[in-house]
Amino acid sequence: MSTLNMPALDFWFDFASTYSYPAAMRIAPLAATAGVAVRFRPFLLGPIFQAQGWDTSPFNLYPAKGRYMWRDLERLFGPRLPAQAHCPRCAALLELEVDVARLAAAVPRELADPFVFRSGGFRVTYRLPNAGDLAALGRRTTDRDDAAPTNRWLLDRCIVAVEHGEATDDAEPDAQAASSLAVAAPQPIRIPAEIAAALESELTETIAAADPLAEIALELACPDCAAAWSAPFDIVRFLWSEVDAWAARILDEVHILASHYGWSEADILALSPQRRQNYRDLIGR
Repeated sequence: MSTLNMPALDFWFDFASTYSYPAAMRIAPLAATAGVAVRFRPFLLGPIFQAQGWDTSPFNLYPAKGRYMWRDLERLFGPRLPAQAHCPRCAALLELEVDVARLAAAVPRELADPFVFRSGGFRVTYRLPNAGDLAALGRRTTDRDDAAPTNRWLLDRCIVAVEHGEATDDAEPDAQAASSLAVAAPQPIRIPAEIAAALESELTETIAAADPLAEIALELACPDCAAAWSAPFDIVRFLWSEVDAWAARILDEVHILASHYGWSEADILALSPQRRQNYRDLIGR
């Protein structure tokens, strides 16, 4: 059947979603078996989270869910994830494995939001960036109607209140005021540059404490030249490189089995991975 005449299925997925991986890995062969064409539709989950009143990922809102997600990754890939890195000194290729259990152990602890920063007589109440900020950043990147640096623009959005003087140690931050900023961005609040720089540094540290898995760094050592360095482990890039590798393996299997047995692509993809391997093992006997 021509793909022009086939029923079509819209497959909506977020590039940053770990659960998009198992769906993307299975949908092509299942659709081919059912005679259905697939239209891939990328989208962002952030604005949807915001519409539901979530200011962060559900993996952070519900720590048990975050831990379970890493267990799912372990079921998909095994207890260790293969990875590669190039030595920055001698360019040697280093092959390594990442322990999934150690990643799962770093699921973020719950932090109370908003937060208070005190410096130079200023008391600044601030919150963490959220899905609403992500959506606004996308619009700002497209429109770009102001010249403020992105980091200062984001800092201004995260500031709930600024107090200066003797009364800065009194009232606790207003949680309702903080949550309202998830919808509408405040006007930039002018604070001294040195205070803003210190606040930006603290906000960065608070974000890292709230979500330690957002930026995973691996401490590596080159066996050839003994150079030591820190390299980021990008879980999204890893997942999609696995999708690419899986697609290449499927094409190779289809080519080998079709060439030897004369089967169609749909017939081959309808077989389970184990049965395809069994038939490959029979070739040449």
